[in-house]
Amino acid sequence: MKMNMEYSCIGLNNLPDEILMIIFQKLNNIDVLYSFQGVNQRLNKIIHDPIFTSRLSFVKWLSDDFIDLFCFDIMLNRFCLKILPEIHDKIKWLDLESSSMKHVLHAIIYPNLDTLGLYNINEESARSLFTDTTDSIASSYCPFDQRKQNEFYQSTGDEITKLQQQNFHHLLSNVESTYSSNDNYLSKYTIDDNNSQIKAIRYKSNAVSNQVWPCILQEIRPTLNELGISTPEDLGYDKSELTLKSIDDM
Repeated sequence: MKMNMEYSCIGLNNLPDEILMIIFQKLNNIDVLYSFQGVNQRLNKIIHDPIFTSRLSFVKWLSDDFIDLFCFDIMLNRFCLKILPEIHDKIKWLDLESSSMKHVLHAIIYPNLDTLGLYNINEESARSLFTDTTDSIASSYCPFDQRKQNEFYQSTGDEITKLQQQNFHHLLSNVESTYSSNDNYLSKYTIDDNNSQIKAIRYKSNAVSNQVWPCILQEIRPTLNELGISTPEDLGYDKSELTLKSIDDM
């Protein structure tokens, strides 16, 4: 096994950077980082490219649920201790499952993180991340720049999750109520900090409910600039997305 691995590394080192980039882009970012981080400086430089580090998804869609990519603690520990500290300032987007969420968020500060996806998380855990002063993601895990737009994800399966933050406008609560559905979905709110208006929503689901959109549009039509619809495969599989830049064109 060791000999085969050595031959594999030699083979990779014989390929030009452009070919390696093409090969690695065919693979899952997490697998690329886990497999090649620390092999040598050349591979480190390639896999630290924003293509592989700007968005990390620790979850995958399987059958009818989101599951954690790491099935063994030893894999998660190596990622948190050895890999994330090397690329933490390059990460802008994290997709996390409840079982590994705190391990990843506690591993290091993510100064440039602006989008967070939470999956299979219960309401109490979600609320504590944003409101508990002793265990708050805003103060401990990733210090969001308040001048930026805040993007938060909410996912539902058997449990309905409502993410809240102290400076969320009351309009967010109204929109959340329209999403109280038994269908699996993932929604993103983009909040303008200056006037607390919802500027964009992305809705990801197995099937888009025809009953959901009229309620949403009625609530936020005056301020909504962008509406996106996509499927769970957006996590890295086949995409199917419709983006409407202007609601008036609908």
